[in-house]
Amino acid sequence: MRLFLALDFDEAARTALTLYVGEAEKILEDFRWKVRWTPPQNLHVTVVFLGELAPPLLPVLSASLRTTANSYGVFELHFTLPGFFPPLRRRPRVFHVQDEERGGSVQHMHSALLSTCGRLVPALDQKPFVPHVTLARILREGGPQVLEQLAPCSIRVPFSHVVLMDSELTPKGPLYHRLEHFPLGGPNEV
Repeated sequence: MRLFLALDFDEAARTALTLYVGEAEKILEDFRWKVRWTPPQNLHVTVVFLGELAPPLLPVLSASLRTTANSYGVFELHFTLPGFFPPLRRRPRVFHVQDEERGGSVQHMHSALLSTCGRLVPALDQKPFVPHVTLARILREGGPQVLEQLAPCSIRVPFSHVVLMDSELTPKGPLYHRLEHFPLGGPNEV
């Protein structure tokens, strides 16, 4: 199983993100970018990528994740900043929007979840965590002025749980399966 922990969107947030994608799509086309858009049902914020994990480890992992998630309260992210990973000057592969604060409460939760998962999955990705939503994968780069033309979005999303997801890779793109929800049970921050 190829697993990751994510913040999942409700339908209102998915709709708002899809509307923003519609606006961005026109601009990227005007600047001759070729991209593969993320289907609305696949939009999420990856918190921790676990990679391949043997199914027998799931019950122990789930119990630990439930305890960790329960110590954090509901929080809100404000997605405003369109951008690329890596930045434009280094052949971008991903078009995204990120949280304007670039962290805050979710950074603390990410660190705790990373620590929890690290007890069972020793080789976790240790890259700095940037809360973002991947809107598209870049197939061919176009004009670099595109970033100046992309309007910021303003999508506020409260999150009340973390989701354990399985990623099934297919020729048409990944299929995500929501395996388990871990409610946030600490004091709310919104």
